[in-house]
Amino acid sequence: MSFGGYSPMQWKCTKDHLWTATFDSIKYQRSWCPYCAGQAKNTLDIAKMVAINKGRDCISNEYINGSSHLRWKCAKGHEWNATLESIKNRDSWCSICAGRNQTIEDMQNLAQKRNGNCLSDSYKDAHSKIVWNCSKGHIWNATFANVKYQGSWCPFCQNKRENICREIVTNYLGPPSENCWSDFLKTPKYF
Repeated sequence: MSFGGYSPMQWKCTKDHLWTATFDSIKYQRSWCPYCAGQAKNTLDIAKMVAINKGRDCISNEYINGSSHLRWKCAKGHEWNATLESIKNRDSWCSICAGRNQTIEDMQNLAQKRNGNCLSDSYKDAHSKIVWNCSKGHIWNATFANVKYQGSWCPFCQNKRENICREIVTNYLGPPSENCWSDFLKTPKYF
């Protein structure tokens, strides 16, 4: 079978990307894999490739446009709808795995496991800050994702060396004073 230079053909690059292009566009325009070049138009194939690259699955059968929602499935079997752009460019993924289906009671239980308290009354999602309290009475704001998945806890207790240094300096020099501006810094002449 013979094809002219303008007949579309299937091509495959070394990364196993498949696309359609004419022989002329490959030879004379020196185009190659649009996926590797970052120029591929969004299609269902792109959505499935993005999902595979994340070790997941796009289970939709049709791609309409950039604002249409596709059906996705994470490694734990959770399914949800999201646009390809939100998955591809914003790196969002499964809301359940990200902790968006947690409750304020889950936050309180997590804090109790660390001998502390969750002082917030409501919980929005894994990336919104909530108020925590450690066993030494320190209060700070942190996201559920940082506390649960990154293992962070009280930033004051974590800075033990800094606190020891502050204590030693305070013993020798007295308690720290509030920052103040000298009078000459308060006049317009010195601005």
